[in-house]
Amino acid sequence: RDQVNVVDYWETSFFADLQSNKGRWSFGVRGGPTLGILSARRGVVPGPDPESFIDLTDKPFRTMMVGFAARGYVRFRVWNELSIGVEPMVRGHFGNAFKSGDLVRKNNAYGVLFSLTYRMP
Repeated sequence: RDQVNVVDYWETSFFADLQSNKGRWSFGVRGGPTLGILSARRGVVPGPDPESFIDLTDKPFRTMMVGFAARGYVRFRVWNELSIGVEPMVRGHFGNAFKSGDLVRKNNAYGVLFSLTYRMP
């Protein structure tokens, strides 16, 4: 069975940024809490029987999710307006997206961003 499930949260972040410069190099960390509000859900999850499925609209989801996001970065300034960088990151949500405890849906993601930054003079 091919199934695409969609659960969307509109999310806003409250970040702090700590940065240090050494010559042409910049080092820093940025992160903080996030707050998401449920906006859509569609799809199915496995039911209690091996052949049954439960529609996501029938499952009680949390309407608000608290999460986190953090990334470190290293950037090299090629010239005053242009820099390149590498930024490992992690983000996720605290707790279970379902209100009931019978199913568990937790989100976590890890990745790396490669950045090219141009600052307007």
